[in-house]
Amino acid sequence: MGETFRFASFNVPRVLSINGQVPIEDEQEDAVKSIAGLQGRVLRTGHLLSNLVLNETLLLGLDTLLDLCRRNYIRVVIPLFDPTFLPLVLNNTKNTIQSLLNRVNLVNGIQYKQDPTILAWQITTQEGIAFQWIQETALLIKQSAPNTLIMAYPESPDISNGFLADANIDILSLSLSSQTTSDLQLLHNISTVLQSKKVIVIDAIGGEINYVESLLDAAYRNPKISGVFVDSLDFHSKDGGFYTGGYHVPGFNYSKGFSQDDLEFAKMARNYSLKMKGYPLNVLYPIPRPLKRGGVNGKRLWWMGSAWAQRYHVLAFNLDLNLSQEIGSIEDGLASGQFYFEDTITNVTVNYAVLPESVNGDITRDNPLVIPGFA
Repeated sequence: MGETFRFASFNVPRVLSINGQVPIEDEQEDAVKSIAGLQGRVLRTGHLLSNLVLNETLLLGLDTLLDLCRRNYIRVVIPLFDPTFLPLVLNNTKNTIQSLLNRVNLVNGIQYKQDPTILAWQITTQEGIAFQWIQETALLIKQSAPNTLIMAYPESPDISNGFLADANIDILSLSLSSQTTSDLQLLHNISTVLQSKKVIVIDAIGGEINYVESLLDAAYRNPKISGVFVDSLDFHSKDGGFYTGGYHVPGFNYSKGFSQDDLEFAKMARNYSLKMKGYPLNVLYPIPRPLKRGGVNGKRLWWMGSAWAQRYHVLAFNLDLNLSQEIGSIEDGLASGQFYFEDTITNVTVNYAVLPESVNGDITRDNPLVIPGFA
């Protein structure tokens, strides 16, 4: 048996849907680059199915996401069924699953059931679902996609022999958020029961930072735990700033819409991502890519940020007047739709260039975003 694939990463539930809308490709790329810079190795999406009808718009978004992940060496875990709707679909899932697995990605031509970027299909995200249905669904997926892993919850924390014996279920899912030491004991107990038959992936850790760190440390020290997903990561908005509600990279000091632990969570998660991969903690932070989108309203500037940018440098230039100067240095960390910068310095018509700077202090000077200014 080969070495266990290990990771610590984030859930990114909005990477396929934000208030019912599929994120644009630049937003998805920002999410993928965030996970890649975290050294997270794996991204976990939100639920793909809320009923038995395949949503073509959502699947087009998944096509794009899978190709972005493939090009950035990130694997994907895809939860299938929203547990809220399971009672309505339990006996009618076969055709939906077969159609999904047989889909050909319209971006790269790879059939879903043959795509190595998909690390695992997670059947659902809730304990207490009838195990017979879990077994039947796992068998159905394995028959079509034998090289894809299957994640599933047991019927209860008292894992049955049937769950342990089922060769089609590769990974035991757990969600931990009790905020007590009982979760550490549960991890120990389940690891003992599993022996070498399956590995554990903790698919959702949430809560106070010291509690999350204790679980990450327990996972790191337990070789039967393959991976951990922290709840949850948000990414840059196409309208400027970040979506809020989750955590952000590289982490920012507290501001409107951001957690008070945003900065500490990002550092902690990256450290454990590196540990789980066996890397030293002094790996340099990534250099942010050039900015792509931005605009101006009067002298108020906005732009879509770049993953792993700590701050941005704003330059004003006017070739006719031979004017070129830095007029601002602004930390990232705003909520979606907020303006980054207001020019109160120049009093002539100028153009603006915006350059992202990494945590290490590297400024991305190639292909700067140029925003035409107005008088």
